[in-house]
Amino acid sequence: MSSASSFVKIAWKVALVLVALRFAGAIAARSSPIKFDALLSQQKNQARLKKEVEEAKAKVARLAAQLASERSRGSEIAEIMRQEVAFWRQMEGLARKGVVENIEMMMEVERQLALQKKDTQDLHARLHDTEIRAAQESALVQEHDSLQASLTSRTSALDDVSAQNAASDDDVLHVVRALNTKIVQTARAMSSAFRIGDAQDPGVVTAAYERVREAVGPVMADFLDFYEHQEDPFLVNIALEASMTGFVAEIISTWDFRHQNTSVFTGIYKEMLKSEPLTIAARWRSLTRRYSKQNLYTGRDLTSGFAHQVAERLSNILILAGANATPQQIHESYELETIIRLALDLQRIIGEDAISCNLETFIARADDPFDPEHMERAEYMSNGSESPNPVTHVLCSTELGLRRWEKLREDVEELQSTTLLKPHVVLDTLVDALQPEDEEGH
Repeated sequence: MSSASSFVKIAWKVALVLVALRFAGAIAARSSPIKFDALLSQQKNQARLKKEVEEAKAKVARLAAQLASERSRGSEIAEIMRQEVAFWRQMEGLARKGVVENIEMMMEVERQLALQKKDTQDLHARLHDTEIRAAQESALVQEHDSLQASLTSRTSALDDVSAQNAASDDDVLHVVRALNTKIVQTARAMSSAFRIGDAQDPGVVTAAYERVREAVGPVMADFLDFYEHQEDPFLVNIALEASMTGFVAEIISTWDFRHQNTSVFTGIYKEMLKSEPLTIAARWRSLTRRYSKQNLYTGRDLTSGFAHQVAERLSNILILAGANATPQQIHESYELETIIRLALDLQRIIGEDAISCNLETFIARADDPFDPEHMERAEYMSNGSESPNPVTHVLCSTELGLRRWEKLREDVEELQSTTLLKPHVVLDTLVDALQPEDEEGH
C-alpha cells in the first residue's frame, strides 16, 4: 500500500513540471523574437520533454496498473491475513479450551492418582499387617508344634522315668520306719541315762522352757517343768521323741531348707497337682528341690549343722527336766548325725527321686482331734492308767507317718490321700492319768 501511493505522488510531480515548462515556453515566445536555432533547440527540448512526458505518462500508467495490481494483491493479502487471523484466533480459542480441558483432566487424573495412591498405601499397610499376622501365626504354629513335640517327648521321658522309678511306697516306708526306730532308740538311751543335776540358773531354765514350749507344745513343757523325773523319766522320753520327730519332719518337708520358701513352693505344688498330670507336677517338684538346694548350698554336707541344732533342742528338754547336759555332750554321746542323714535321705527320695508317686511324711499337731484311721495311739503309761475319753486330742507326735496323695481321675481337681503309715501320737488323756499324782503331790 505504501509503494503505490509513492508512485502516484511522483506522477503528479512530473505532470506539474511539464505544464510549467510549456507555460514558460509560451511566455518566452511572446516576449522575445524567436531565433531559429533557439526555436530548433526549443523544439528539440519540447520533443524531448514530450517524450519524457509520454514516458512519464506511460510510467504513470504502469505505476497506476502496478498500483491497482498492488491494491488487488494487498486486498488478497489482507483477506488472507484476515482469514489467517480468524483461523489462529479460532485455533487459540480451541487451544485455550483444550488447555483448560487438559488442565481439568490433569487435575482429575491427579485426584484419581491421589486416591489410588491412598488406596495403594492402605493396601500396603493391610498387606504388611497381614504379613505380620501371618508371620506371627506361623511362628505361633511352629512354637505350638515345637512345644507339642517337646511336651510329647518329655511326657514320654517322664513316663519312662516313672516306669523305671525305684522309689516305691515300700522303699520309702522302709526308710521312714528305720528313722522312727533310730529316734525311739536314741530317746530311750537318753532317758535311761537321765540324772538330776545341780540347780541351773533361773534364766537358763526360763530360756529352755520357752524353746521346749515352741518345740513340743506348752503342755509337755509344763510337764517337764512341774514333775519329778528321776524315778520314771517317761515324760522326758516322750519330749525327746517328739522334739526329734518334729525336727526331722521339718527337714523332710522343706524344699530348700529355708523356712520362708517352703509354704510358697508347697502352695504352688498343690495347685499344680490339681490341674496338671502327676508326672508333670512331680517332675517340677523334683527339679525345683534339686536345683534350689544346689544353688544355695553347692553340694555342702548339712548333716553336722542340723545335728548340732537337734542337740540344742534336746539339751533344752533335759535342762528343763532338771538334768545338766550341754549340746556338745549330747552331740558327742549319741548318733544324732545318723538320724539327720536318714532325714536328708528321705527329703531327697520323697522330694527328688519319687516321680511316679506323690508321697509325704506327716505328723499330728498339738490339739488336733485324734483320728484312729490316720493316727496310732502311743502307750507310755506302764500301768495303762490313761483314762478313756470319747473326745481326745493330740498332745504331740512321737513317730513319723507316711501318706500318698493322688487323683482318682485326671478330670477331677480334688486329691485323695492314703495313709501308708500312721504317726504315733500321745493324747491329752495323759493329763488325766497324771492328775492323781498331781493331787497326791499337793
